[in-house]
Amino acid sequence: MQIESVDAIIRRISGAISNPEQTAIAFDADGTLWTGDLAEDYFFAFLERGSMKREALDGARALCTQYGLSAEGGAGELGRRLFDSYIEGHVPESLVTEFIAWIHAGAPIDEASEFARDVAYHVGLKERLQAEVTAVFSWAIEQKLRVFVVSASPRHVVEQGLECIGRTDNVELIATTARVDGDRRVMADVERPIPYADGKAILLKQAIGDMNLCAAFGDNVFDIAMLQAAKVPVAVRPKKRLLDRIVEIPSLIEIAPCPNLKKKVDQRGSGP
Repeated sequence: MQIESVDAIIRRISGAISNPEQTAIAFDADGTLWTGDLAEDYFFAFLERGSMKREALDGARALCTQYGLSAEGGAGELGRRLFDSYIEGHVPESLVTEFIAWIHAGAPIDEASEFARDVAYHVGLKERLQAEVTAVFSWAIEQKLRVFVVSASPRHVVEQGLECIGRTDNVELIATTARVDGDRRVMADVERPIPYADGKAILLKQAIGDMNLCAAFGDNVFDIAMLQAAKVPVAVRPKKRLLDRIVEIPSLIEIAPCPNLKKKVDQRGSGP
């Protein structure tokens, strides 16, 4: 797989654009726009606080029972039990993805968003932004392309991550979205389908229709379908599971890491 600089990749993408207003570009979030998994940061921070509402506790206990796990204990025990069982291969990752999105069930969605904002600040997400990708991200916004962020992580979590980049004008987000009731309180459920694995490409296609997907950026195996759909598929510090399957994306290129590249971060995204 060829490794290219930010400038070289921007030139490639420019060559794939005929009409900017009818051109889309897509980015994964965790592991692509920033290092690590902000959704897991949010999840474990929430478990440490240990204050699930009754709706979330009931939902977590129902999941434990469904997968033959003990439903005893409080928020921290239930959450870690489900997560550990996913790591061991007993609980589907997609289910844990949904669980993390509604773990604030019973609370106002604004409270969940504020908690996610606090987590992003305290884990130093601004310092985890991947400069080579945020450079292309900012360029795409300046070129007035249709910029999509496609992530299986909770919408209210990814939104706070994007605030750390500071360039969210004209950015459209496709993410796992917790359902809310008439009082804007989180329910123990999500809107389906969720953008997980191949679902990323499916939901992105629904959003862009016949538009030209000039490029897509991802770091892991779950991004394969989205990368395959793009004219310029770009791997970002690729994980082993993606590297093991690069034969499925013949035109895949890797963007060269630029840890010292000046990050174009809008300081409005700073902490509370």
